[in-house]
Amino acid sequence: MKLVSFFLFLFLLSFNVYSQELELPKNLSPQTKQCIGCHKQYTPGIVFDWLKSRHSKTTPEEGIKKTELEKRISTKNIPDNLSKVVVGC
Repeated sequence: MKLVSFFLFLFLLSFNVYSQELELPKNLSPQTKQCIGCHKQYTPGIVFDWLKSRHSKTTPEEGIKKTELEKRISTKNIPDNLSKVVVGC
């Protein structure tokens, strides 16, 4: 009985992890807003993970200014329309 209760607890806990509502960043690109709208409905875990990640909090313009060891961006040239917005998909 304890084992069944434990697994039931874990099962119910797994639903609670992604039910938390995280605030969307204010500086989203229109393309990212569209992606989030779809992903939120069909794959909410992806949206939840992305919202907790550095990618949802850092614009490419900010990322390119970091030191080489901290940098998580692979390009040297960022299009103007993407430099000041966080990028999702």
